[in-house]
Amino acid sequence: MKYLAIVTSLLLFASCQNSYKILQLTDLHLQLFRPEQVEDVFARMDKLVKWEDPDLIAVTGDLVYSTPSDTLMRLIVGKLDSFERPWVIVYGNHDHEHGCTLAQLSDIIVKSKHTLNTLNSEGILADFEIPAGKWRLFFLDSHAYSTDPVDYSNFSYAWFTDEQVQWVRETAGKHPDEPSIAFFHIPFPEYADTTGLFGTFGEPVCCGKYNPGMFNAMKETGFVATFCGHDHDNDYVVDHEGVLLAYGRYSGSNGEYNHLPKGARIIVLRDDGSLDTWIREGNGKVVQKYSYQPQ
Repeated sequence: MKYLAIVTSLLLFASCQNSYKILQLTDLHLQLFRPEQVEDVFARMDKLVKWEDPDLIAVTGDLVYSTPSDTLMRLIVGKLDSFERPWVIVYGNHDHEHGCTLAQLSDIIVKSKHTLNTLNSEGILADFEIPAGKWRLFFLDSHAYSTDPVDYSNFSYAWFTDEQVQWVRETAGKHPDEPSIAFFHIPFPEYADTTGLFGTFGEPVCCGKYNPGMFNAMKETGFVATFCGHDHDNDYVVDHEGVLLAYGRYSGSNGEYNHLPKGARIIVLRDDGSLDTWIREGNGKVVQKYSYQPQ
């Protein structure tokens, strides 16, 4: 009932305006034994929400980075709830590594007040999509590491499953006239086409070694853009075959490598199927304004 009420409110709100704003946070990497990091990240979140007043907050993975991760997750969802607006979390590759299973963390998330997240049959955050005015928003689990016995010895990040690709194809295919965007943590291989990129390309694209065809499924079903995290020194956008592939800006602590000013990506969806996006840094500076009109 809570989920339906929030989505209904979200849809009605979006239908009353000609744009819809999303604040993408990514890679918080919070460590409980470093309270100054938690304080720093939460203070930056406060400023970003105040400056941008988003309709939705999307957090694209790697939130918790120390034990006990359940305590950290409760702090994070409490902070997100304090903004009194809908929010969504998708997992990164590190969230399961710090003393709690994804099912345990998921239980904390879905019991919060303002989340749109729901559980799948395994008790983990589900892949899902929601309407936002004329748009469809997809939130996907990009998993963590390869479990292929042949590949594992050489190490690889995970990739979307064939079932996920089929679900996206079928679900987006039901709304052929509505533009879609997607949020997930680990980029897919097409992000490595950096021809004509706009923004910062500070490290190689760290994706899985196998390409399951998620990009093709999205391209063929009307996706306008995708937004990921994972690679902390990348924040670029690039038009790849008519779909805008975008990184967020590293939003987190100094618990992991980072060389860009910390901040967030802002996405504004417009009724005509176009979008505007920019980076808002923690000092208030707006950089890398980019407008995208799909062909």
